[in-house]
Amino acid sequence: MVYRVSEIGLKTFVVDLRGHGENSHMLTINTLNDINELTKSLSGYGKVTAIGHPLGAGLLNQSNRCCDWHFTCC
Repeated sequence: MVYRVSEIGLKTFVVDLRGHGENSHMLTINTLNDINELTKSLSGYGKVTAIGHPLGAGLLNQSNRCCDWHFTCC
């Protein structure tokens, strides 16, 4: 899906959460810390659209969001 989104000209990136995709770290409370750091690093981009599955969306919802987020679950 990220490839289709990038084809229309939007800047995209993929995050492998701990314990998912190619990330070999175990899913722990540190996963929420990872999301908090991600939102801090994206704070300068204005509105951000997150496309993902329920776990990622749930973590974003629990994070200390620093961005204007728009959630899309699939």
